[in-house]
Amino acid sequence: MADDAFLEEVRRTADIVRYVSDYVQLRKVGGSWKGLCPFHNEKTPSFNVSADRGRFHCFGCGEGGDVFKFAMLHDKVNFPEAIEIVARSFGMQVPERNLGNEQTPDRKEREQLLAVLEAALEHFANLLWTPQGTKAREYLLGRGFRKETLEKIRAGAAADAWRDLLETLGRKFPTPLLMTAGLVLESQDGKKTYDRFRARAIFPILNDAGRVVAFGARSLDGSEPKYLNSPENPAYSKSKVLYGLSWAKGAIGREGRAVLMEGYLDVARAIEAGVGEAVATCGTALTGQHARLLRRFTDRAVLNFDQDGAGQKAARKSIDVLLEEGFKVQVVELPDGHDPDTYLKAEGADAYRRRLDEAPGYMDWLIRRAASEHDIRTPAGKSAYLNALLPTLARIESPVERAAWVPTIVETGGLDTMAAREEVRRALAHRASSIA
Repeated sequence: MADDAFLEEVRRTADIVRYVSDYVQLRKVGGSWKGLCPFHNEKTPSFNVSADRGRFHCFGCGEGGDVFKFAMLHDKVNFPEAIEIVARSFGMQVPERNLGNEQTPDRKEREQLLAVLEAALEHFANLLWTPQGTKAREYLLGRGFRKETLEKIRAGAAADAWRDLLETLGRKFPTPLLMTAGLVLESQDGKKTYDRFRARAIFPILNDAGRVVAFGARSLDGSEPKYLNSPENPAYSKSKVLYGLSWAKGAIGREGRAVLMEGYLDVARAIEAGVGEAVATCGTALTGQHARLLRRFTDRAVLNFDQDGAGQKAARKSIDVLLEEGFKVQVVELPDGHDPDTYLKAEGADAYRRRLDEAPGYMDWLIRRAASEHDIRTPAGKSAYLNALLPTLARIESPVERAAWVPTIVETGGLDTMAAREEVRRALAHRASSIA
């Protein structure tokens, strides 16, 4: 193969113990390292990693192989993707053409975009620690974030200038490519070009392989919108990318759950507090594609959206999306006035983890919310209360589980049992006909 040399270079560089340790807690036992297998549930460690041989093996489930096989199994990717993931985890530059495959035009364009986005990330990240980044730096440090956290999430700053990024990257990349990447805009008369992001704190959005595909930017001077996000491009679809997933994959595997939040700062605060399994959508509602991406790593999701009406509405919709993909779903309830960022800062990681562990199941949460939002003392209120629950109830695949919820719904809302069961039956029939 044309790039066998690169493959062998990755093999020599990739320390399997160091790589696996990002996802599995290992301890030295004799000449090897042991831990709990990430590929099946076990209480007694049967997962072994040999530094000398560069191999792993689980005596419980039988999985084994080299560092690339571990990446393939853990990240649910193919061999070429595993090579890229492992290489980047050790800071290696991946060639545009690898493993001897000729690039298609689409692949070549995507690689060009990823290169320009990485260059933009480096520019923003460097600027944060210069005089031009003072406002962004003071804002982020003023929110109580440590420098190490900002460096981990690769936060940055956009200069208070119209053409700072354009002039910096324009020496290496053509302007049309910068426009396709969503970094540069064209004036209405088409005569001028200028930076999209100006005088803002920058949050790089990485895909699950750890490559920057877009940016989120927070206003620092009160200008609107408060958050400005990159447009979609050939390397970025916001319905397919979860902010923080590239950092969270290992923690999601260890904890057996993903915590879904709303904002970049929520996830950053969770990372700083040691709650590593947090991810967020990128300024859009949770989609089935998001859920399927997350399903590669876990089948359990804990929702922690804002307490306001918009956040609670988003939580309801997300529950339905997650149920469609077979998730077990819980919903965190924080005290009024708190979001994950403020609660973690005020109460700490231990208190927050207790909230996660004690989070009610989605139906318990929905029943309580519906009862509080409708006047269940009146016939109209009772009807509205039940109608709020029926769509989600109808999504429960197990007839036994579905039937088990009816008594709680009836008791909480003071409903007639027979009438409630009939409404459930109608909802199921409607759903069946809709799917058909």
